[in-house]
Amino acid sequence: MRRRGFSGRMLMLAAVVALAGCSNSSGVHLESNPSPTSTTRPISSGVPASSAPVSTMNPQARAAVAAYEGMSAAYAAAQREPVKQGEAFPEAADITRWTFDPFRNQSRVTIWSLAAKNIQFRGTPATLHVQVKGVYPKASPWPKVILSNCPTGGDWHPYNTKTNAEVPEVTPAVPLPHRATITVIYFQKRWGVSSVTFDPSRTCSA
Repeated sequence: MRRRGFSGRMLMLAAVVALAGCSNSSGVHLESNPSPTSTTRPISSGVPASSAPVSTMNPQARAAVAAYEGMSAAYAAAQREPVKQGEAFPEAADITRWTFDPFRNQSRVTIWSLAAKNIQFRGTPATLHVQVKGVYPKASPWPKVILSNCPTGGDWHPYNTKTNAEVPEVTPAVPLPHRATITVIYFQKRWGVSSVTFDPSRTCSA
């Protein structure tokens, strides 16, 4: 699948948080008190899937997926209308509500950079296929849930807002999509995304 972007780093961040769905992994690790998980449909809109059948998931996994969905919707909104450094994020695009450092700072810097370069994303975000890979309620220093996803499809590209032209293509050494690993932690009485890493060595499949 061909994707376009103004830089590899920003494109990778765009791909993972543009949008989130959830699907079951048959090899979910539960540190303690295992509970069944359920498969949910992929999502291709920028709105969290409140109707997704996740009620049978482990409670921590369910909360972590909900936080990831909220962050994904906010991040897509922020990419559509980037704000400059020092400006407040609109409520629908407030990525800080769903994130913790280091990812919080990384995502804010990415959005500020978009605004500084007069770039915004247009189109339809990729559909992400998210798996719950592990639940660690006793992890130190904070409880955490590990998610994985492989985005497919979509038509989500950066445009220069001054020229109205699509930003030139950047082709990675290994074709996209690349699998992302997401860490969601429980801190200050809520779940939030704290890190996102990619495996650029191979193309993933949902």
